[in-house]
Amino acid sequence: MAPLESNGQGDVWFKIFEDGYDPTAKLWCVDKIRANHGKIDVKLPSDIKDGDYLLRTEVIALQEAFADYAITPANGAQYYPNCAQVSVSGGGNVVPHGYAIPGIYKSSDPGIHFNIYVAYNSYPIPGPPLYTSGSDTAAYSASIAPTSGNSESMFTASIGTGLDVSSEFSSSQDGQMEVFAPIISIPRSN
Repeated sequence: MAPLESNGQGDVWFKIFEDGYDPTAKLWCVDKIRANHGKIDVKLPSDIKDGDYLLRTEVIALQEAFADYAITPANGAQYYPNCAQVSVSGGGNVVPHGYAIPGIYKSSDPGIHFNIYVAYNSYPIPGPPLYTSGSDTAAYSASIAPTSGNSESMFTASIGTGLDVSSEFSSSQDGQMEVFAPIISIPRSN
């Protein structure tokens, strides 16, 4: 997320959610989303300052991440970002330390240069550290799910008890809509 007035420029982006590979269940986050019919629940830290934000979502596709981009630039991890504007209310007064995009990944990062075709027991999620509430560890649940539309899919984001985030955005792209952090996608609803 980044404060809207920043236009996403500079050290303003902070991470509120991440998920990768669950070694116990042997599932990637995208598998969990598909099993949940395109819905993902996200925790929003309870001390985030009220206001308007840009919410950036991203899928990092790993099917060619075994190749070192510096050596073979045609291959490597593939990034699929999207953004939406959201309003947060009922929160706190913290705007977390941010990071600039581009600049959060290097081609040599363990989660960017990763071979899914050999045995693995974990996945190192790349990018900046996850922000958690500084005053308490409680967070409110957010649900993000597609709803049907005509030629476009409409998506809404809403927050549960105590903290409210609302947004509505659409995508006319074929395929999928991504929801924040590495390895997350929401399939398009027809």
